[in-house]
Amino acid sequence: MLSVATGAQGKYLLNKGSMLFAPKHDLTVHTSAGIVSIRAGAVALVVSAGHSLAVYDMHDAHHGDVVVSGADGPVSLSVGRHVMFSKKNANSFDDINALSPVTHRSVNSNKLGSGAQQFSSEFSITSALNGLRVFAHLKQSNNPSDAKLVRQLMKNAAIILQTTRTAAPYVRAAKQAPVLMVRTEINHSA
Repeated sequence: MLSVATGAQGKYLLNKGSMLFAPKHDLTVHTSAGIVSIRAGAVALVVSAGHSLAVYDMHDAHHGDVVVSGADGPVSLSVGRHVMFSKKNANSFDDINALSPVTHRSVNSNKLGSGAQQFSSEFSITSALNGLRVFAHLKQSNNPSDAKLVRQLMKNAAIILQTTRTAAPYVRAAKQAPVLMVRTEINHSA
């Protein structure tokens, strides 16, 4: 299930599934594989699959607005960056990537002291906007805050494309069918 939480505050528990967080107040998302701290105004896509945690920084105002803390310490993200911690032994990111429509480049892998594996990459915001159902719903929404969010994410994608023209191309990283994205819910709680 891929959902949007715009009014979430304080602490949120995400056992399994994925959610787009755009909090108005600082938020901490607890999962079985780690904790994600999201500052007010930042936008992060969080995917928790029990054995893994993936976080995509879609928008922030400052480096450190999206921080992922696992057993081996914190990782600060910036716009267009992704990190995944997995307890599952995988030969490559392709083997465990749950969001196949999102393309990546510069994928790095590290075996951590805790035994977990860390994957990090740059990801294409454009591929997320065009490939994930939650963004299709946001694009069609009549809610002005949804339209504003989509415009900001499109602006971020354009800035990244302009400032990284000489970088390697984004590529699809998946050997399996998408695990998530069965149904989309949009929650506009106050």
